Amino acid sequence: MLKDKYHALSSREQLIIKLATPLVLILIAWLVLIKPIIDTQAKLNKSIANKEQQLTWMKNNAGNLQSSPSAAMSITSTSQLRQLMNQLLQVHKITVERIQNINNNAVSYLFNNSQFDDVLRLVKDLQEMGVTTSQLQISSAKTPGRVNSRLTVTLGN
Repeated sequence: MLKDKYHALSSREQLIIKLATPLVLILIAWLVLIKPIIDTQAKLNKSIANKEQQLTWMKNNAGNLQSSPSAAMSITSTSQLRQLMNQLLQVHKITVERIQNINNNAVSYLFNNSQFDDVLRLVKDLQEMGVTTSQLQISSAKTPGRVNSRLTVTLGN
């Protein structure tokens, strides 16, 4: 059927079909196979370049994130001390059961059923920041690996 239609065409039309068929097949292959592969490769290369740029930026700015003792030196009131402690407690995922002002310079925190490692990391960060820990009481909780703690921090030395 298709062969009969082809033979019914003039020799000029047959020549055009013979030349156009490979071009159409190449165009279809380009649109279906080659172009999507090239586009995907370009997107991946661009993504890799962006990730490398972000990594370089992070490496260059990693030193800026380290806390310094000067952060504690700028604390002049118990409200600033409480703000700092709230941030650290949030970072270490420690839930506070009770907060109590002891005097104008000290604040006491009570945490029950906290991870022992989280409490140790909190104390270490406080020490690195230059915050004075005047009292720390740790007792074991009912759950293994968890502790009940009372921490008192003070302004200055």
